[in-house]
Amino acid sequence: MMVDLSTLSLRQNMLLKWLKGFRDLKPFGMEAFLLTDGRWYEPGDIVPVGMLDTPKQCFMNCQKSVTDHEAYRYCEGMAMSEGLPMPVHHAWLTVDDKVLDPTWAKFTKRTIYYGVTLKTEAVEIQLLKVQRYQPMLFQTHAALRKMIDGKTIREPV
Repeated sequence: MMVDLSTLSLRQNMLLKWLKGFRDLKPFGMEAFLLTDGRWYEPGDIVPVGMLDTPKQCFMNCQKSVTDHEAYRYCEGMAMSEGLPMPVHHAWLTVDDKVLDPTWAKFTKRTIYYGVTLKTEAVEIQLLKVQRYQPMLFQTHAALRKMIDGKTIREPV
């Protein structure tokens, strides 16, 4: 099912145009992967008390949380909050398919999220392999497709 661009918000259209511009420059990059395999995520409710984490450390905050909480799913992609002039590479969590963002907690309701859900096992393997928190989308498309959680529903644009 194709996304009807007329139903998207101004910020959603901006994010997609930004991804498409980079896809043309880097056909094997993260942006091209997200356009073929990514989807929109719906913001959830307020982050649970005590979960607010280190600002500007979204990959660490979410990778650490997903390995500690079975109900959380790790997501990575592009996000754009009110006041940001362009989308940024970002990580967030989902619970029951709703965004739980420990890094941008106070902006979650005013943020759009577009990305993929990665298997917790893939996050754990990367952490053991590289011994640090880092983005996961800088790998080959074939490797990334093996990491996508089966619950991700592809909605091509």
